[in-house]
Amino acid sequence: MNLIEQAESDLSFTLEDSVNGFGVALQFQNNLKAYVPVVCQTTDIGFFQDMNTGEGVLARTVECVFRLSTMITLSIPYPTKSTIVKYVTTAGVESDLKVQGIMPDRKLGVVKLVFEAVKNG
Repeated sequence: MNLIEQAESDLSFTLEDSVNGFGVALQFQNNLKAYVPVVCQTTDIGFFQDMNTGEGVLARTVECVFRLSTMITLSIPYPTKSTIVKYVTTAGVESDLKVQGIMPDRKLGVVKLVFEAVKNG
C-alpha cells in the first residue's frame, strides 16, 4: 500500500469517527431516494469579516468533507448542485441544505461540499 492509499484508508478515522473525533452525520439521499447518514467533517460558520470594509457580516456557510469510497459503499449518487441534505446542528436544529459548490480531490478520494440553506415556500 503506497502513502496515498494509506492516507485514504486513514480517512475512516480522521473524517468519519463520530465517537472519538469530530465526525458529524449528514443525511444524503441514496439511489432509492431514502435518506442515509454519511459521517463526515463539517463547518458551520455564521460570522464573516468583509475584507473590503473590515466590518463584521452575519451570514451562514456550511461545508462538509467526506470520502468518495463511503458514498460508493452506501450507493449514494455523486452530489450535484441539486443535491439536498438534512443537517442537524450541535444545538439540535435541523435544516435542509442545498449544494452550492463541489470541490473533489480525486487523488485523495474526498469531496468538499459548500451548502446554502433551502428556502421553504
